[in-house]
Amino acid sequence: MHAKILVVDDESDMVDLVAYNLRRRGHLVFTAATGQEGIACARQEHPDLIILDVTLSDMDGGAICELLQKSENTGTIPVLMLSNMVAEGVPYRGGDGFLRKPYKLQILLDQIEEMLSAHTSRENLQRVRMMAMM
Repeated sequence: MHAKILVVDDESDMVDLVAYNLRRRGHLVFTAATGQEGIACARQEHPDLIILDVTLSDMDGGAICELLQKSENTGTIPVLMLSNMVAEGVPYRGGDGFLRKPYKLQILLDQIEEMLSAHTSRENLQRVRMMAMM
């Protein structure tokens, strides 16, 4: 599955590593180093998935999620939250998935593929329902 994925994180090494591995799997990757850049990119590119760090230099990841979810243009995009500040198993506001830093790259890539698959399944179900109503 080839998807558009937005990675929003201010740790450039992490962004480079994740983007490289996603591109190797055939995905189109956009990156942003700040919350404002991430919001703008999400609105313009409408990615299939957003990978979002909870603690950015300019905005809180939860606040970014709230802004994206309230928008008609970005409200259905799944968001995978990443943080080293939140304890494992403790829910964090916003987002559709959560992964604690540091993480194993393969675990991150597996979670991304699972979220993309679930999102595609929901979209297909919505299309079938819309067609049935016609």
